[in-house]
Amino acid sequence: MLKKLKTVSILGILCTAVIAVLGMAGCSSDNLKGTIKEDGSTTVYPVAVKLSSGFSALHPNVIVNTAQGGSGVGITDADAGTVDIGASSRALTSADPALHTYLIGHD
Repeated sequence: MLKKLKTVSILGILCTAVIAVLGMAGCSSDNLKGTIKEDGSTTVYPVAVKLSSGFSALHPNVIVNTAQGGSGVGITDADAGTVDIGASSRALTSADPALHTYLIGHD
């Protein structure tokens, strides 16, 4: 079960990163370039680092910056637009800003 959850998490983050990059690249997969910024959950951080390394190896013109500051930081930064991906290991509450969410795993 844990292996399956890790796979779901990895695929979810990768899909989110790909969507962000395609948006920046004008939906042209042949010319991927730019920077993706991710910040937030310390729980998601180790996976985000591995994904950023793999994604950058496949797309050397894309720089993926990952940081960990906690779920609250990820939510705040995503709302402020200072990151492309705000990682949170908790569900958003009614007190959080209205953001698009993508469930990448569940424990």
